[in-house]
Amino acid sequence: MRITRAADDYWDKKKIKQLIGQLDLSVLAEMMEDNIEKYQPIQMEPFILGFSKRSTAVATLARFHKEFPADEDGLLILTIYLAAALYVRDILYKPRQISDQIFFETYSCFKKEVDKNQTKHGKYQFLNSWWTYRQVCGSLFRLGILEFEMFPFDLEIENSYIKKNDLLLSVHIPVNAPISSEKTRECYFNAFRFFRNHFSEFKYKAVYCNSWMLSPYIRKALKPTSKILAFAGDYTLINVTQTENHGAERVFDQELVMDQMAWLPERTSLQKGMKRMLENGEKTGNGIGIMIYNGKVVDHMVAQILFENKEGLI
Repeated sequence: MRITRAADDYWDKKKIKQLIGQLDLSVLAEMMEDNIEKYQPIQMEPFILGFSKRSTAVATLARFHKEFPADEDGLLILTIYLAAALYVRDILYKPRQISDQIFFETYSCFKKEVDKNQTKHGKYQFLNSWWTYRQVCGSLFRLGILEFEMFPFDLEIENSYIKKNDLLLSVHIPVNAPISSEKTRECYFNAFRFFRNHFSEFKYKAVYCNSWMLSPYIRKALKPTSKILAFAGDYTLINVTQTENHGAERVFDQELVMDQMAWLPERTSLQKGMKRMLENGEKTGNGIGIMIYNGKVVDHMVAQILFENKEGLI
């Protein structure tokens, strides 16, 4: 069986080691090298190819977990993700002239995940492969403090402007992102320019956000001057749920144990306000919203006008 260039060229110790260094993951170099030596390129070929496309990434991830259930710390899948990232850089980033700066900023999520788990669990782990395939396959990019994803809507919402499978420009807020009106405005304009220049065929129907930060129920935990409120104000809600405590584990940086709420930290006003909600049995909820400007849904055409005129979104 002939090995493709994806397997032969990218399941390569030297290339992956170089990328490990560029992503500041050198502490994992020895473990990564062991993985590369243990498995042959032909074994990794379907995974490198599968993770290089959004359309096959989810099924590829399921196949990986079925075939490699012993990868509990996630370091084998991280090694494969790095090989796939090298492949995607050559088949997507370079042909579309996307800068190395954006490549490294987008994949900086790998180090943040490893560092977080080392701090929390005392060992190196990569446990969010369920999310980061988006970065790997080239559908999500970090552009400043926010992340933007080319996203096919996957929900059914009655009487909603957006329908299932509509293409959306989905906005994500990374953990500890220093959001502010000025910075988010800059990110939106950068994103409008980025997708116009590099993915002109991407005709998104709306700029969209699905986050606990948009939940109307969380407002009672926030000060009137909250930057979260300012961020949420950019979106018009199309759906709200209050069945879960979305965002709570992120805010407190720990798992919630319902009978131990009194031990939750109160280092920030957000933690204090959310803690009161949880102690009262209230749910933080979640909101789904789309960006509307001057009565118009911000789709790829409106975004282009806003970018060209540098009109204020906020």
